[in-house]
Amino acid sequence: MPFIGPSAAAFIAAIPFLGSVGAAAAVMALVGVCNGFGNVVLITTFQQWAPEAMLGRLMGLILITSFGVYPVSVTLAAVAVRGLGPSSFFLFAAGILAVAVLGGLTQRSWRDFGTGGPSRAFSPATAAGRPSSPDPAPGQETTAG
Repeated sequence: MPFIGPSAAAFIAAIPFLGSVGAAAAVMALVGVCNGFGNVVLITTFQQWAPEAMLGRLMGLILITSFGVYPVSVTLAAVAVRGLGPSSFFLFAAGILAVAVLGGLTQRSWRDFGTGGPSRAFSPATAAGRPSSPDPAPGQETTAG
């Protein structure tokens, strides 16, 4: 899904140049679709990746970082709009989104996240020095040979 973030960034960058409220509303609806789809995919993948014992703590961290930082981000956006103007702010916001997404895509562990890709991708289990897959169930051990 690497196209979702850059698509949303392009839609946001186009808003000041559309010329009508209806066109801006339609483009914002496209941004909402991209954001909603991306959130569903990302949170589902994250929950499959996280160890069950840590899932509540990690989801709490995601919620506090997304909802808890909202008042700060709105305040900063208001200051930026006052200083840059609304049109420039849309371009600035699109640029920040594009840089963040494209920067993330330069990392192999992020590109492989949720794909079952290379085992060198980061996981909490490997970070703790444990194998990334659970031990086989009793009676299902395999022998080398």
